[in-house]
Amino acid sequence: MVIVKEAEAHKCLEVYGDSILVINQLNHEWETKDGKLIPYQRYITDLAKEFEFIAFDQVARIENQIADALATLAAMFKIDDCGKMPPITIEERGVRAYCSNIE
Repeated sequence: MVIVKEAEAHKCLEVYGDSILVINQLNHEWETKDGKLIPYQRYITDLAKEFEFIAFDQVARIENQIADALATLAAMFKIDDCGKMPPITIEERGVRAYCSNIE
Protein backbone atom coordinates (compact mmCIF):
# COMPACT_ATOMS: atom_id res chain seq x y z
CA MET A 1 0.00 0.00 0.00
CA VAL A 2 1.33 3.39 -0.89
CA ILE A 3 0.23 6.80 0.34
CA VAL A 4 1.31 9.81 -1.70
CA LYS A 5 1.48 13.42 -0.55
CA GLU A 6 2.39 16.05 -3.12
CA ALA A 7 3.22 19.69 -2.42
CA GLU A 8 2.38 21.37 -5.76
CA ALA A 9 4.36 24.56 -5.23
CA HIS A 10 7.66 22.75 -4.83
CA LYS A 11 7.03 19.61 -6.88
CA CYS A 12 7.96 17.53 -3.85
CA LEU A 13 6.60 14.04 -3.41
CA GLU A 14 6.52 11.88 -0.30
CA VAL A 15 5.62 8.23 -0.87
CA TYR A 16 4.78 6.00 2.08
CA GLY A 17 4.49 2.25 1.70
CA ASP A 18 4.30 -0.71 4.03
CA SER A 19 6.53 -3.00 1.97
CA ILE A 20 10.12 -2.71 3.13
CA LEU A 21 11.15 -4.64 0.00
CA VAL A 22 9.55 -2.15 -2.40
CA ILE A 23 10.68 0.94 -0.48
CA ASN A 24 14.29 -0.26 -0.30
CA GLN A 25 14.22 -1.10 -4.01
CA LEU A 26 12.88 2.37 -4.85
CA ASN A 27 15.58 3.94 -2.67
CA HIS A 28 18.15 1.84 -4.61
CA GLU A 29 19.26 0.22 -1.36
CA TRP A 30 18.25 -3.22 -2.62
CA GLU A 31 18.41 -4.56 -6.16
CA THR A 32 15.21 -5.44 -8.00
CA LYS A 33 15.72 -9.01 -9.24
CA ASP A 34 12.17 -10.13 -10.01
CA GLY A 35 11.68 -9.75 -13.76
CA LYS A 36 8.02 -8.78 -13.26
CA LEU A 37 8.99 -5.86 -11.00
CA ILE A 38 11.80 -4.38 -13.13
CA PRO A 39 9.44 -2.52 -15.55
CA TYR A 40 7.67 -0.95 -12.55
CA GLN A 41 11.04 0.06 -11.07
CA ARG A 42 12.02 1.73 -14.35
CA TYR A 43 8.66 3.49 -14.63
CA ILE A 44 8.89 4.89 -11.10
CA THR A 45 12.51 5.96 -11.67
CA ASP A 46 11.48 7.86 -14.82
CA LEU A 47 8.44 9.34 -13.10
CA ALA A 48 10.60 10.51 -10.17
CA LYS A 49 12.53 12.76 -12.57
CA GLU A 50 9.40 14.95 -12.81
CA PHE A 51 9.87 16.06 -9.20
CA GLU A 52 12.44 18.31 -7.57
CA PHE A 53 12.43 16.07 -4.51
CA ILE A 54 11.02 12.62 -3.92
CA ALA A 55 11.22 10.47 -0.78
CA PHE A 56 10.18 6.85 -0.32
CA ASP A 57 9.51 5.96 3.32
CA GLN A 58 8.45 2.69 4.91
CA VAL A 59 5.57 2.64 7.36
CA ALA A 60 4.94 -0.42 9.53
CA ARG A 61 1.85 -2.33 8.42
CA ILE A 62 0.36 -2.04 11.90
CA GLU A 63 0.45 1.76 11.52
CA ASN A 64 -0.99 1.60 8.02
CA GLN A 65 -4.27 -0.25 8.56
CA ILE A 66 -6.61 2.55 7.49
CA ALA A 67 -4.64 3.31 4.31
CA ASP A 68 -4.55 -0.40 3.50
CA ALA A 69 -8.32 -0.68 3.97
CA LEU A 70 -8.90 2.37 1.75
CA ALA A 71 -6.70 0.93 -0.99
CA THR A 72 -8.60 -2.35 -0.84
CA LEU A 73 -11.90 -0.47 -1.03
CA ALA A 74 -10.71 1.69 -3.94
CA ALA A 75 -9.58 -1.40 -5.85
CA MET A 76 -13.18 -2.68 -5.78
CA PHE A 77 -14.50 0.25 -7.87
CA LYS A 78 -14.46 0.29 -11.64
CA ILE A 79 -12.80 3.21 -13.37
CA ASP A 80 -14.69 4.61 -16.37
CA ASP A 81 -13.18 5.38 -19.78
CA CYS A 82 -12.16 8.87 -18.59
CA GLY A 83 -10.19 7.45 -15.65
CA LYS A 84 -12.77 8.51 -13.07
CA MET A 85 -14.30 6.48 -10.30
CA PRO A 86 -17.16 7.27 -7.93
CA PRO A 87 -16.16 9.16 -4.77
CA ILE A 88 -15.78 7.16 -1.58
CA THR A 89 -17.56 8.69 1.40
CA ILE A 90 -16.28 7.78 4.84
CA GLU A 91 -18.19 8.60 7.98
CA GLU A 92 -16.91 8.19 11.51
CA ARG A 93 -19.20 6.27 13.82
CA GLY A 94 -19.57 6.93 17.51
CA VAL A 95 -18.87 3.30 18.38
CA ARG A 96 -16.63 0.63 16.92
CA ALA A 97 -18.19 -1.76 14.41
CA TYR A 98 -17.82 -4.76 16.69
CA CYS A 99 -20.04 -2.98 19.24
CA SER A 100 -22.95 -2.71 16.79
CA ASN A 101 -25.67 -5.31 16.51
CA ILE A 102 -26.54 -6.63 13.06
CA GLU A 103 -30.12 -7.72 12.54
